[in-house]
Amino acid sequence: MEKKKETKEQKTVKEPKAAKEEKTAKGSNAAFARYEKIRKNKEIRGLIQRGNEVLGALGYTEHSEKHAAKVADTAGKLLKELGATDRETELAMIAGYMHDIGNSVNRHDHAHSGAILAYEILKKEGIDLADAMTVMTAIGHHDESTGTAVDPVSAALILADKTDVRRNRVRNKNRASFDAHDRVNYAVLSAKLSVRKDKKIIQMDMELDDSMCTVMDYFEIFLERMIMCRRAAEVLGCRFRLEANGSRVC
Repeated sequence: MEKKKETKEQKTVKEPKAAKEEKTAKGSNAAFARYEKIRKNKEIRGLIQRGNEVLGALGYTEHSEKHAAKVADTAGKLLKELGATDRETELAMIAGYMHDIGNSVNRHDHAHSGAILAYEILKKEGIDLADAMTVMTAIGHHDESTGTAVDPVSAALILADKTDVRRNRVRNKNRASFDAHDRVNYAVLSAKLSVRKDKKIIQMDMELDDSMCTVMDYFEIFLERMIMCRRAAEVLGCRFRLEANGSRVC
């Protein structure tokens, strides 16, 4: 007996929901192919891992691939919500993922050494020179002691990096020996960066454990970072707002 021919509808394979959501968040897989390639690069992943080990030995908070991926994701979403091109969005994601590779050399001046490392790796990967330079500049300006936002990509990186504060980044298990940065990071129960496009506001909302850190403690310790975020928001044509425990801080 002759088998029935499959209809066009029967041949259609439904795309998994997770894949659809990922495409929606990024725009399209093809548009962000370079970023996906960078995330799989063994040299880059090795530099991130080594940098995290170095900072662990020095007593710093977690700077692993988890931090790198979170910064990349936040930077990309921020620019996408503000209507940036796929190119700028992808470059912000690449810069976000690679921004801390300089810690593998030394924590001191890590933004500059990381920028140079990134430029050489991106050239080797066949990335357009102008795009490699944009990423290099963003990484070279992400540290508050020497940098500032100079374009949309660097601005997105700064905002994404400086607002990644969370309890699980603290590696010190002994609360009695927490330094100021450990205490503040551990006190953050939740933190979210959002865009209020209609008001041209980029807002960070935090929930703090008041028993460990007050809002003023946070602001005092991270003042330079918040000033940096304000400048970054201005480069993106917005204002930066920080709210903690429902109260506006800046």
